[in-house]
Amino acid sequence: MKRILTVVAVLAALAGTSCSKSGIQTFRMEDTSVSFSGIDNTFSLRGLTAEYKDLYIPVTVHGIPASYDREITLEVKDSIATKGDYEILSSVLKAGELKTNIVIRAKALPEDVEEKLILLSIVPNEFFRKGIPSYQKAVVRWTNSYARPVPDVWKSWYLYICAGYSKALHKILVEEYGDEIDFC
Repeated sequence: MKRILTVVAVLAALAGTSCSKSGIQTFRMEDTSVSFSGIDNTFSLRGLTAEYKDLYIPVTVHGIPASYDREITLEVKDSIATKGDYEILSSVLKAGELKTNIVIRAKALPEDVEEKLILLSIVPNEFFRKGIPSYQKAVVRWTNSYARPVPDVWKSWYLYICAGYSKALHKILVEEYGDEIDFC
C-alpha cells in the first residue's frame, strides 16, 4: 500500500510539472560575434628581401554564416609602430564563411630595429556584437629575429626536442635545412 501511494504521489508531481511545447531556439544573426583565434601573433621578417610582408591574423566567428560579406571593425589600441610601418589590407568576412584572416601589410624593419608591434581590438558593429572578452584584443608583432613558426608541426617538434621554443634550435634547424623547413 505504501508503494502504491508513493507511485501515485510521484505521478501527481510529474503531471503538475509537465513540459510545455515551444519552438526550437536557434542562433539569431544579431547574436553573431567575432574573436581573434589567438591573442599573441609573432611573425619573423628575418631574411626578408621585399619591402613588406603580409601578416595573416586568424579570426573566428561565433554564430551563423551570412549570405553577404561582413566587415570586421578594428581599432589599434596601442603600438610601437607608426601608421607608415603597417597597413590593414583586409578585415572582411566573406559570405558563407565562419573563419577568415585579418591581413596586415608590415614594412620591412631597418637593421637597427628589433621589432614593431600593434595591439588590435575588435569593435562591435552592425554585423557583430561583442565576442569572447579575452579574445577581443590581440598583439601583432613582427621582428627581425627568429620567431616560433605558426604551423602545428613546429609545436610538436620543438616540444619533443627541447621542451619549449628555442631560438637557438630554430637557428640551427634553419641553417641546416633552410627557411622552408617541413618535418612532415
